[in-house]
Parts: sequence; structure tokens; C-alpha cells
Amino acid sequence: MISRDVRRLVLILEAEGYGFLAGEILGEVDSGRLVPSDDAGEGVSLEAAFETDRIPDGRSEDRPCRRQPIPLDEQLAEAIGILRLRLVEPARRLAEAERLAGDLTIGEPVRFALIEDDEVISARSDLVAPGDDRFAVKLDDLLGRILSDEPPMEVG
Repeated sequence: MISRDVRRLVLILEAEGYGFLAGEILGEVDSGRLVPSDDAGEGVSLEAAFETDRIPDGRSEDRPCRRQPIPLDEQLAEAIGILRLRLVEPARRLAEAERLAGDLTIGEPVRFALIEDDEVISARSDLVAPGDDRFAVKLDDLLGRILSDEPPMEVG
């Protein structure tokens, strides 16, 4: 069963054109979270973990895992965690990489772009300076406020 808050979040994401992310959230929350099983099992590489339902537990060997239902009152936090992993963290890492590349080369952040067959297939907007992670920070703050029930900030 999916909580009302997660259903509302999914509807917002779909309405804003993020249906793929809404579907991922629904699938993950409905499936439950991965937790290590009690039995020890054999060591499994991270690549094999995706195919065998085994997850690393931070020790020298991996353990079998299972899906554990997520209680209704924890589902929104789980969904927000997925949004942070898919939206906030990649944006922060990209900005950090642009700053680091600049530090190693010309002394100021360098704009990254993905190029395939001499054609730019993805680049950050010109509205965002290279190395700028303010939008990621604002999104992370917004997601935190959603979880804490704080009123929205004035936009301006």
C-alpha cells in the first residue's frame, strides 16, 4: 500500500513531466527497502548483486537481501531519499567536478558537456554558472522542508 503523501508526490512529478522518476518512486516504495537477510550466504560482487538480490553490507563479504515493506509513515522519507539520490546528488557532484577541473587547469570552474559523435547531447543551462550548486542546495532544502512540514519559502 502506498501512502497518500507519496501518491500526491507522484502526481506532482507526473504533472511536471517527471513520470520516469514517479514510476521509480512508486516501484521502490511498493517493493519495499532492501535489507540484508539473516543467513550469511556467499560473497557477491556489486554487479552480481543487481542480478541476484544481494547487497553489500559494508563488511568483507556480501550478504543475501530481502525486501522489507516500508511502513506508511516512513514512505515519504523513502521517496524524498530517492529524489535526493536522483536529482540533488548528481547536480552537486557535477558542480564539484566543474570546480575541481577548473582548479586543476585554468583556475576557474569549467563547464562540462556530454558529447557524442561531435554533437553536444547534454549541457548545463547557461543560466547556471559552471561549478554552481545553488539549485541543488535549494532543492535539497525544499525536500527537507517537505519532510519537516515547514511552510514553503517565498519565491522571489
